[in-house]
Amino acid sequence: MKYMILFLTLFISTVLSSQNMTKGKIDTYDLDNYHISNCKVTWINIFETNLSAKEIKKAIELKNITNFKEFDDKTLLGEVSKISVLGGRCNYREYISEAVSYKVRIDIKDGKYRVTISDVLLYSYENKALYNLEWYVLNKECEFKNPLGISNSIRKILTCYLLDTYTISESNDMDNW
Repeated sequence: MKYMILFLTLFISTVLSSQNMTKGKIDTYDLDNYHISNCKVTWINIFETNLSAKEIKKAIELKNITNFKEFDDKTLLGEVSKISVLGGRCNYREYISEAVSYKVRIDIKDGKYRVTISDVLLYSYENKALYNLEWYVLNKECEFKNPLGISNSIRKILTCYLLDTYTISESNDMDNW
């Protein structure tokens, strides 16, 4: 009986201590390419393709996401305003916003491109109000409110929308028609 109690005590304490997350771990926790830097949440993803830098740039511009400004030959800057994220492939009923605005930076190299999304604003249809992504996911200490990072519904819909919007393939090139 003593051994049974000792075993249970050791087992329970080990399980509890292994599930304990410290604040330092939450600060640096990245989930689905979402990152915290200077109290701002950004989404960064690197896409790989067989296209050249020039073809990638052309394919992105053909998607008509926004009017991109060229920073240089390899960088596009843009701002997307009040675009609907519902409908199509990324439709979640539990999503708390109808539209989203954000800034986008696309760095292009041959065979790959990096998309950085920042300053995300969500438009709440319930409150008829505008909230930044940080309000939903960060506390006052600039840590994720939820130990798992961004809440599931926001993460699912934004990740789906961003991947769907910024993924290009060879079939997106209009010269192949």
